[in-house]
Order: sequence, then C-alpha cells, then structure tokens
Amino acid sequence: MTANRVRDFAAYIVISLFFAGACIWFAVHDLDVKWFSLAFETCLVFGCTIGMNRRMWRLQTFWLCLVVFMGVHLTIFVLALRQVQQWRAPIVSVIFVIETSAALLLCGAVTSREMRRRKGTHPPSRI
Repeated sequence: MTANRVRDFAAYIVISLFFAGACIWFAVHDLDVKWFSLAFETCLVFGCTIGMNRRMWRLQTFWLCLVVFMGVHLTIFVLALRQVQQWRAPIVSVIFVIETSAALLLCGAVTSREMRRRKGTHPPSRI
C-alpha cells in the first residue's frame, strides 16, 4: 500500500468516526432531524463536489468558490429550515441533486480559465 492510499484510508476513517459521533450527538441532544439532514446533505454535496474535481484541488479559486457556495448554501438552508416544521427525505434528495450539479457547474466555470492557462504553460507530454 502506498503512502497516499494509507493517508486516504486514514482520512476516510476519521470522517466516518466524525459522522458516527455527530449521529450520537444529535440523538443524545434530541435535536430536530431537519438540522441533521442539513449537516448530512452539506457533507454529501461538498464531498461529491470536492471528490469529482480532484484536478482542481491545487487551485485557490476552486476552494474560494466552494467557501462562497457553502456560505450561500448554509444561509439559505438555515433561513428555510427555521420556517419549516417537517423536512422530508425526498425533498433533501432533490435538493442534493440540484445543489451538487450547481456546485460542479459553478466550480467548473470559475476555474476553467485558470485550468486552460495552466494547461497551456506545460509542454505536451510525449508518451
């Protein structure tokens, strides 16, 4: 096993322990399920977006775009969830698909010029 694979595996274990701890914390403190769904959906949206854009990880604009998107995401959801009594799983599923698509498109649009510029500065490989 390479060092990168060990590091990735360790990260997956830490993330899963965090999720398990969050589930236990929510259960012990008897918090409303809609807030747990916000936390879970946020992790899914941004986890998928980050995972699907591995080639952009070194771009500062990618991370800045995600921070701005997360701020908008959390603001809208907190305002909406304060008004809603019951939050259903199908709604979360539809919002997940829409939001993940939006995040992928936004990050792609914001970083595309920088990606093209970086691609042009390297000579083509001759493999």
